[in-house]
Amino acid sequence: MKKFLIKILILAVALFLGLAVVKYFAPEKVSAPSFMNNSVSKNNGNFSEKLERSKSFFLDAGEPIVVSKINGAVEIEYTDSTETEVKVIRTANNREDFDYRYLVIGESGRKLNVRMKNARSIRTLFGAIPEERQTVLIKTPRGTRVITNCINGTVEERELNGGEVVLKKESYQCSQ
Repeated sequence: MKKFLIKILILAVALFLGLAVVKYFAPEKVSAPSFMNNSVSKNNGNFSEKLERSKSFFLDAGEPIVVSKINGAVEIEYTDSTETEVKVIRTANNREDFDYRYLVIGESGRKLNVRMKNARSIRTLFGAIPEERQTVLIKTPRGTRVITNCINGTVEERELNGGEVVLKKESYQCSQ
């Protein structure tokens, strides 16, 4: 039993030291997302990898869309359609950076959720999560309520009203 505990202790120390060495020697490769430290990205959003995901929904009357925990822009367009279209474009420095978060697009109760969620793993316990940006594009019927929460970027709402585009744009900085 004593040998077993010593082996476990040695393994835990080796794991901790290995993660500390990786973090020390690669500080530029792994950095906290800007919404966590309220700083401007060092690479100004020039990411080389991109993932896109689109989904369509038919919402019941009064069913809101909740957009939250997005590190980037949210664009909402109100249309005469009966269908809600959601498109999320994720960008990062490399493909592996997408593994640190996952996208949730789906109905929950009487609302449609669009949000990012951090993946729980041993990698996220001992280091910063690589930066990733998202752009959310929503086309939804007029009168749909869109609730935004914890958006680190601009929220832009467009509606065609009698031949004119009515535009509402606001910038947000979310700190957690």
